[in-house]
Amino acid sequence: MRSRLHTSILAVLVLAACAAWASPAQAEPLIEADSYPATIDGTALQASIFTMEGPYKWECKATTMTAELTGKSSSLTVTPTYGECRWNYPVVEPPVWRVVTVTMNSCDYLLHGPKRVEVDKYSVLVDLKCPVGQQVVVHLSSTTFPTCRVTLPAQSNIAGSYLIDKTGKEKSADDIELGLAMGGMSFTQDVAGCPVTVGAHTSFSILNQMTLSGTSAGKGIGLRVSGE
Repeated sequence: MRSRLHTSILAVLVLAACAAWASPAQAEPLIEADSYPATIDGTALQASIFTMEGPYKWECKATTMTAELTGKSSSLTVTPTYGECRWNYPVVEPPVWRVVTVTMNSCDYLLHGPKRVEVDKYSVLVDLKCPVGQQVVVHLSSTTFPTCRVTLPAQSNIAGSYLIDKTGKEKSADDIELGLAMGGMSFTQDVAGCPVTVGAHTSFSILNQMTLSGTSAGKGIGLRVSGE
């Protein structure tokens, strides 16, 4: 009897210790709006920067993003539009800007898996999502070669991006800051004579910094990220 009692007491103590050590359940971070459905518009805070293999980069000065939110969600699909894109190639000073076009072909960015990294800041993974048979196409013009053509296929779980909840910040509307930092992306360059060799590569990056603002029924509303 004493042995059974001792075993039972030991089991209770073990369970109590486990309960004490266990982390309390934490709410999954969610993107929220004051009301739904919410239309989200992204305004660029600076030029978007694209890079392929080292020094070959270009900027798009007119970048916008749109999204729809029908309820609290741990993911958000944003649709980017890039305009006024240019690059200085061949590299000369002062710069001589050449035209770049970025065609998304209905490809979007899916933000998902938010994790709180500090107060009001959340890391997110990003997928480049494309319809079947589609991909992002970039044309880069220059005086030294035929127009280069770079393509980016759909790809998933790209780390490095973040969301910042601006709710209640001084001189700030209740909006969200999006820092999109997608590096190590796969791409293909398929025109001989361009600065990057013909073939597949894994060194493409996209940097966007946006303010995401919300409206619903024609009125401005607050957006936020909450949870642990």
